Amino acid sequence: MTTTIKTTKAQLIKRFHTLLTKAGMDEFDKRSMLNTYFNATSSKDLTVVELLEACTALEKMVNPQLAEIDRLRKRVMASIGAYLREMGYAENPENIKALACRASKCRNFNDIPMEKLRAVYNAFNHYKKAMVQVRELTENILKTN
Repeated sequence: MTTTIKTTKAQLIKRFHTLLTKAGMDEFDKRSMLNTYFNATSSKDLTVVELLEACTALEKMVNPQLAEIDRLRKRVMASIGAYLREMGYAENPENIKALACRASKCRNFNDIPMEKLRAVYNAFNHYKKAMVQVRELTENILKTN
């Protein structure tokens, strides 16, 4: 009977090698990658976390759209965080993701399509800029009176 960690590791090793093939990397490239990033000689030497990192990096190489949607998710989180700071609210990843989901009408943050991510990003940036302008105008008017 194998443990869950061993099973997960075996699945990740298989996925790692599949992604290497899809990326067009040969044995030399694989060993070079393992040595450079993880100081390892074999995929069996990697931990589960390191295997996940390697697979994520390879998936982004194989599918550049994944890298773009990942960047958009980070931008959305940053724009919502800036909006919350401007409003005077505490920001944390759970609240930010919940706001993004509600704004995009999706249940899961990672399921938000690219078009909606862009729309949410632009909306929160617009709201934040408008709030900053209103605050500055208010401050200027109150200073002159």
